[in-house]
Amino acid sequence: PPNKDHGRKQALPPQYPISNYKSSTQDATCSKDSGDLRKELENLRREKDRFNREVGLVKQEAEHIRQENERMKKETEEAKEEKSRLKGQINAIREEHEMLQSDLNTAKQRRDEAEKEKHEAEIELHVERSKLKGQIRALQEQRNELKSDVKSAVQK
Repeated sequence: PPNKDHGRKQALPPQYPISNYKSSTQDATCSKDSGDLRKELENLRREKDRFNREVGLVKQEAEHIRQENERMKKETEEAKEEKSRLKGQINAIREEHEMLQSDLNTAKQRRDEAEKEKHEAEIELHVERSKLKGQIRALQEQRNELKSDVKSAVQK
């Protein structure tokens, strides 16, 4: 397990007596070496702490990215559902448009037929009117002739 004492001296376990590690000629050298080792150990511990903080930040960022990814997946699914719903509406509108266009075309065709019938009826009326005018003139001429004949007969 990692050593959490951060540079404090630890007692050696009883199975390793200090006399095994110290000699009078090596004391000065060991003190210097142990001081260097303590500094290096402290530097390593600081670096480990810094790495742990960085790992924590990276984990937080990874969690944030995961949450953002989940949110985006949800939004994507919602957008797909909305797209599908809108496509359905568009298809319904297109069908309605086609039906209305068909109704409009039918109405135009009926209007054209009615206008044609109206025109034919107007022509028939004009022809009939002309015939009647001709008959009226003929009758007026006959009446005038009859009047004239009656005057001539009365004068005799």
